[in-house]
Amino acid sequence: MTDHFARPHRAASSERVAELHRLCDDDYAKGQNERANASLAPSHAVISLAAGGPAPEPTDLDVAISVAQQLLDSDQVLPLREALRLLLRALGAEPLDEDAAVRRSVDRAFPAVAAFLAKERGEVQ
Repeated sequence: MTDHFARPHRAASSERVAELHRLCDDDYAKGQNERANASLAPSHAVISLAAGGPAPEPTDLDVAISVAQQLLDSDQVLPLREALRLLLRALGAEPLDEDAAVRRSVDRAFPAVAAFLAKERGEVQ
């Protein structure tokens, strides 16, 4: 076996090979310990139930990801398009026409103005 890193044209010494094997074994053992500890950690649902309070409301992104994951195996095009639209909306990257983009920008920057304009348009918020 050639040790290309230290000596490009010489065979690796048995000490170097033994050191590499030891490092690999240590790395493998560390990974095994991390995986074992991760599976023993309580899940978020168990923690929230143990706290006694209601589970936190999922964000738009959580809902969009859940819908997209459920529709991954679906052969239907329309639900897949809807899931992608939900995901893009949750990320704030939904394609918009110019008026909708301006309205969304005003809504984010000036919530009081946005509420007034929505009231004027007859929209319920």
